[in-house]
Amino acid sequence: MFKVGDLVRMTRTMFWAAKSNKYITYTASPGIVMSHGPGPYDTIEVLIGTKKYRGMASEWEMVNESR
Repeated sequence: MFKVGDLVRMTRTMFWAAKSNKYITYTASPGIVMSHGPGPYDTIEVLIGTKKYRGMASEWEMVNESR
């Protein structure tokens, strides 16, 4: 799905999840995939500015499709 170095952003549905949960911080800014862990939960780590976001890969979408 994602590879290290891909440009991604949070999905729009994450806005509504973050709105009802104070522990989730939503951002519309794109970020770079730092790591993508295979496994049952398909986790991802994204760098946006100087902050790292960790979560499920299904919460993110690709910005760039071509390489």
